[in-house]
Amino acid sequence: MKKLLSFILLATITVSASFADLLPMPSEQKASDVKTPLVKPTQDLGHVCRADVEKFCKGVTPRQGNIIRCLKQHHEHLSLSCKAHADEVKELVQKRKARRKNLSKACEADRTKFCKGVTGPLKIEKCLLTHERETDFNSACRDALDQE
Repeated sequence: MKKLLSFILLATITVSASFADLLPMPSEQKASDVKTPLVKPTQDLGHVCRADVEKFCKGVTPRQGNIIRCLKQHHEHLSLSCKAHADEVKELVQKRKARRKNLSKACEADRTKFCKGVTGPLKIEKCLLTHERETDFNSACRDALDQE
């Protein structure tokens, strides 16, 4: 029983950690992202999909996204709750990527002007947010920052 509980805990952590590779770190979340944080749904994935991990991914070494790859390979056979939750997390990730891509395009000039030398998506976004009220700040960038 202890081994099973240890495996479940390890699988949960691994699933969360594996998805975390695809997601920004919690410290990378913008203030508006608090409405739809990615960390909690990702952690919940390990809990929601626990039985599916045990059923389809038994013996899979839990590291470097192996559990996630295993769940993806068995997606059509996953429980409805696991499948729905995995799809929800995937959608949140896609929205985050699209938002960052939009920010990159809309804010290129402002990034160069106000945030030269700043690296990393979160730091750049925070820098832009600190300057968005400047009179010469691009309105398209301001709009992009306001989008979810």
